[in-house]
Amino acid sequence: MHHGFTEIDVEVDDGFVIVTPEGAFNVEGVREYETQFLKKIKPLMGKTWGILNVYDTYETGGPDVQDMVRKQFMWSCAHGCAYLGFVVNNPLHEYAARVTTKDVEGLKEMRIFRDHKEALEWMRESISKANNT
Repeated sequence: MHHGFTEIDVEVDDGFVIVTPEGAFNVEGVREYETQFLKKIKPLMGKTWGILNVYDTYETGGPDVQDMVRKQFMWSCAHGCAYLGFVVNNPLHEYAARVTTKDVEGLKEMRIFRDHKEALEWMRESISKANNT
């Protein structure tokens, strides 16, 4: 999906969603992402699930964008998302991850990684344990 400066890939893995934003984030891009996200997570509803955000080329966004991302995490955690993971490569991404997930009700665990493989292993193991699979 491409909108303005933003391209966002959303894929469903085994019990969780991998979100890979690329480029600068804007409000329109977040709205478009939310529509795609809601369609993709339907098979996860009624289960415990997670979101793995891969911030390799993410350029964040302003306060309005960060507020929208936080609200999306809050909605997700109110609807079964218990795990949020972030693959980051700079301190700004780490800061954004911490701010957008601070005190989100229903969130069991949030972790920040620098390594993709480690993040995927953590998410797969967490979701498997949570759903006893």
